Amino acid sequence: MILTAANRLCTKGRASLLLGVGVTVGILLAAAGALTPTVSDFSGDTVARVNGKAITRHEVALVLQRLDRDATRTPKERRTALQFLIDQELLIQRGVAIGLLESDRTVRKALVMAMIDAIVADVVAKEPTEEELRAFYDSHTAVFTLPAR
Repeated sequence: MILTAANRLCTKGRASLLLGVGVTVGILLAAAGALTPTVSDFSGDTVARVNGKAITRHEVALVLQRLDRDATRTPKERRTALQFLIDQELLIQRGVAIGLLESDRTVRKALVMAMIDAIVADVVAKEPTEEELRAFYDSHTAVFTLPAR
């Protein structure tokens, strides 16, 4: 009986000691983490990251341009634009995570149309060389000649 009480007291004392050591180590690690300077993974242009996806100053500026043409921006307007981009990115990531790209026909059509628009914009933006223009003209002479009538 006395031996059982002594074992319980020893076990409770050991548990309290381990708990105290764990709390002390936790506090020391938290303090070290708070006091240690961290290296930021933001480049000069990155203003926020959403699950690893960078949001740049340029993207914020584009949102501000769409909202208003005024050149002067208040910090509140910049925060609002940044919050809009963060919300948008979170919604996109959630949509991908739940499989909207695979299951929703409307989302798939919108993605296909956006890709076609991007490809067409790339092609239209390229200026053809003189040789390319001549080759095109030579291969399509029927289009560029007037009928005999």
